[in-house]
Amino acid sequence: MRNEEVARDFWNRVDNLWSGKPLKDLASSCQVDYVLFLNWRTKHRLPDLVSACNLAKSLGTCAEHLTFGQSSNESRILGDVMSKLRFASEEDVELVKRVLRISSSNSEQKMNA
Repeated sequence: MRNEEVARDFWNRVDNLWSGKPLKDLASSCQVDYVLFLNWRTKHRLPDLVSACNLAKSLGTCAEHLTFGQSSNESRILGDVMSKLRFASEEDVELVKRVLRISSSNSEQKMNA
């Protein structure tokens, strides 16, 4: 498979996970200049390794999945959960936090004080 095809598939996976939200927000969350981000995307270029890892982290997946479309089962499940949580209500997110025993910022700490 040619590099351009790999890059095209990479950016298609990014688009699918980002779900049509503004790309400027994604570039910002990855700490990448927006113009550079658009150049990679429109010219079908793969980002550098650090940027690819930051991009994957922002999307709730791993760089392996973005690059090859495959990842370990654990990463795939995590990516699925993270993508669903983006659209969940605050109440649902709080419920998930309680199930996973993740403390909720300062409000829970104040209640325990």
